[in-house]
Amino acid sequence: LDFADLVYIYGVAPTQLDLADTKIAVTFTDRSGSLGTFNGSTSGTKITATAEAQYFFIGGANSGDGTITITNNRAYPIVLEFHYEITGDGTGTASGAFSGGVGTSGDYSATVAAGGKVEILFGAGEKTRDDTVTVTLTNVVAKGAVTFAAGENGTYTVNGETAPVTKTDACGTEYTLSATPAAGGYQLTGWYIGETLLSTANPYTYTNEGSVTITPKF
Repeated sequence: LDFADLVYIYGVAPTQLDLADTKIAVTFTDRSGSLGTFNGSTSGTKITATAEAQYFFIGGANSGDGTITITNNRAYPIVLEFHYEITGDGTGTASGAFSGGVGTSGDYSATVAAGGKVEILFGAGEKTRDDTVTVTLTNVVAKGAVTFAAGENGTYTVNGETAPVTKTDACGTEYTLSATPAAGGYQLTGWYIGETLLSTANPYTYTNEGSVTITPKF
């Protein structure tokens, strides 16, 4: 086996790039044959990757195959959403997060755990001619479903709306929480995720970092 054959069997070091949301990591892993190619790029909220199979009359064909891996680097689960399109001049297919051949498009939405990954595997052609397949993901966004739970001995609003309420928005969205303790000497002691204290400020601005439940304590 030469080095090119070993690359096909064992793969090569993956390339990692970032989106506008730097807490979503995008990794491209080339699984092509020695003469096939795979490459990817990111720009803002867009991910593009292309695989190309190469065919030679002498020496046969080499596949173009690769994997896009999207990782949630936040401390909380997210709802990952994007639109996908598969284009090309061959019979390439994709599988994993979604599946289909050239001409397929659709919308993807799934909950991804903290540190969790979404993988898209795809390859180009039947390996009997030069085939190219491109997977394009647009409007890639991480959202958090934030539940603002009711507290005891007091009330509060979220951007002016009375809690309890759940807000599902893009990570980075800010919410202003304003508490009103009940009569009888109650005071706000803090805003919590579970037993973790976020702040004792009132009002308090919380930034969406994934799907959590926030509760005030009075």
